Amino acid sequence: MRMTLSDNRFINDRGFKIDFAGLDLTRFNLNPIMLHNHNYDEAIGMWKELAIEDDKLRGTPDFDTDDELGAKIAGKVERGYIKGCSLGLRVIELQHIDGEFIATKSELIEVSIVAIPSDAGAVRLFNDRREILTLDQVKLSFNNPNNNNQEMALETIKLSASTVESLNLKAGYTERDIEIAVKEKDEKITQLTNEKIDAYLLSAVTAGKITEKQRIAYVELAKKDFDTVKSVIEAIETENKPTLADMATKTKLSAERADWTYLDWMKKDSKGLQNLKHENPTEFERLKSKTIKE
Repeated sequence: MRMTLSDNRFINDRGFKIDFAGLDLTRFNLNPIMLHNHNYDEAIGMWKELAIEDDKLRGTPDFDTDDELGAKIAGKVERGYIKGCSLGLRVIELQHIDGEFIATKSELIEVSIVAIPSDAGAVRLFNDRREILTLDQVKLSFNNPNNNNQEMALETIKLSASTVESLNLKAGYTERDIEIAVKEKDEKITQLTNEKIDAYLLSAVTAGKITEKQRIAYVELAKKDFDTVKSVIEAIETENKPTLADMATKTKLSAERADWTYLDWMKKDSKGLQNLKHENPTEFERLKSKTIKE
């Protein structure tokens, strides 16, 4: 039975990926121990034929069936009740590449059979003294100039006070906290921008500069280049369309003079034309413009 010990396509349960090209198996192959849940007191067999296959570290388990626990776990694996494996790993070099932590150099210490791995790449971390570490401790070790195993140092991410305040970050923030905060801020900016675009285009429809159909077409263009869309719309000259208030005023002033032109007003009631100019400038400009065009 071949088992997948680790899959480097996925971030493991400690928050990083393993570059198998940099995984040292030399010491492990001298004693390819199989443990139960990373417990050194529960050796339940050995691993054979370790190999990298399709971005996965795979191996064949050889259970110690003369041991009560070994036989018990072997039975559960063979019957399909336990399928999980987890690496015991010493990280030698940890790099931050394209937003992900990657163990570019590491040494395999042991491989355990576990009931519930966090994912296909579950690991337990050790230092060279076989002491269990967290990923944060591993990261700190690469920032420690006294660490003889260090081959490169990870830069601690430090933001200005104003940036921390802007992103609403709490003390002790991590890289993941920054990523989440930036994403939330970007989404908020996008929301506000879309609201601004909608409000502007609706006002352009109300002003008669564009039609409702044009508004819909302009939405996506405005998301890409709002300033250009705005300059195009602002350049559109609107006709002097009367509002409801204008229409009411027009009716009151010229109910009996609906057919009068601008020249008719000048000849027949120049004083009324002046009153129209003050009380209904929209109608006045419409008449005047029509006369000029004619």
